[in-house]
Amino acid sequence: MAISPDLNKAILEALNVSPMTLSRRAKRLAQDHGPMSGDEARWVIAHDSGLDLRRYGLGQEQLDRVRQLRVGIQAPQPRVDGRGGARPAAIDRPAAAAGAVATPAAMFSSREFHPAVARSSRRLFVDGHRTEAIHRAFQRVNNRVRRLAGISDRDGQALMGEAFKDSAPALQINGLAGTSERDEHAGVRLLMMGAMTGLRNPRAHEDRWEPDNDVESVLDTLSLASLLHRFLDRCEEYRQANP
Repeated sequence: MAISPDLNKAILEALNVSPMTLSRRAKRLAQDHGPMSGDEARWVIAHDSGLDLRRYGLGQEQLDRVRQLRVGIQAPQPRVDGRGGARPAAIDRPAAAAGAVATPAAMFSSREFHPAVARSSRRLFVDGHRTEAIHRAFQRVNNRVRRLAGISDRDGQALMGEAFKDSAPALQINGLAGTSERDEHAGVRLLMMGAMTGLRNPRAHEDRWEPDNDVESVLDTLSLASLLHRFLDRCEEYRQANP
């Protein structure tokens, strides 16, 4: 029995993820705890999401199959690695890898973001304000660059271009000695400029930004803000070492 469109839609709404994310999660579940079909993996995910499978047309045979699969997930057999030794089964990994529903707070905490991102965005993300969480994260990057570079008359892309310019930059993460260090510096500048234009600005100009419906993508985006803050940490360390 194939999964019904109504059940598929209900899973997406319950998990608040995109179809692509759900497909990846079902595929991972089937790979880690199979053999099971993709539809069976979605049944299990739906069950774990608290959905009543009977409402979506599953009969007793399908419900028994879901229970059987859940038993296999809860009590997996040790698996063998390529060297013939035992390795932990997937159920021993974090619950989200097995298709379980994680809370927003747990999902946020699992990323180990830079403290600046945690301060700017954790509460917003947990409360479901994902677009604002991203906007605040990158605005904090913008404000930190402005403060560190001492540039008050520019913002966003222009600010990043000026702060990380090639010649006599206000901020740098290395000594710009040699091609590799100059390339790294130029790459940081482009990342900073792109983040302001492509990630901060749309969320500053729109009341609701549709891409933020995918929670995993939101976390990935916040991870970029975290990386940019770590580059700024390096800028501060370089400045302290080279007054």
